[in-house]
Amino acid sequence: MSQKELNKEYLKKVGRRISELREGTGITQDEFARFLGVPRTTVAKYETGIQDFKSETIIKMCDYFKVSADYLLRGASSEALDVHRKTGLTDDALNALEETKNTYQMYFTDAAAWLCVINELLSDKEFLNLSDKFARSRCDWQKINNETILLKNKLQNIDKDEYIKITDRLNTLNDEDAFLRWKILQAIEKYAEKMLERKL
Repeated sequence: MSQKELNKEYLKKVGRRISELREGTGITQDEFARFLGVPRTTVAKYETGIQDFKSETIIKMCDYFKVSADYLLRGASSEALDVHRKTGLTDDALNALEETKNTYQMYFTDAAAWLCVINELLSDKEFLNLSDKFARSRCDWQKINNETILLKNKLQNIDKDEYIKITDRLNTLNDEDAFLRWKILQAIEKYAEKMLERKL
């Protein structure tokens, strides 16, 4: 993945976090835009990851949501920053792991087995390789999806020859999409079978 693509993905993640924080406080994009002193369309661009923001905007957002810049930009609170720096895991990921661990400890006698599997997965190069394949496939799927949307929007008010070209390309994209999904599902299924066969 190129640096440009990584930057786009990063902005999308930050945008989703801003959107979740805003919705969690129950305010509209219009209200938030008034607070920031920007048009509503700018807030929409922040939340979809289309537009980057200035440092003063970050400070305003952090003050409004009462979160640290680490959480807003990285998804990691100050308390979990060391873990985030070492692993890249966000607060949401750590909280999900903690909740699952607590559930197992409350309802199952073999909570240690769950931790054993999680530790094995996170230290398994093959699992990390699969995760990498999944992440790359997701980026490829996003490109296919974006091109499909653009082409579908072009289908209106065009001549017959152009219509045939676009529909042919849409069919190709549909085949690429189906193959991509099949490929990643095969890889996941193969790995899952290996994991189930292993003795813990």
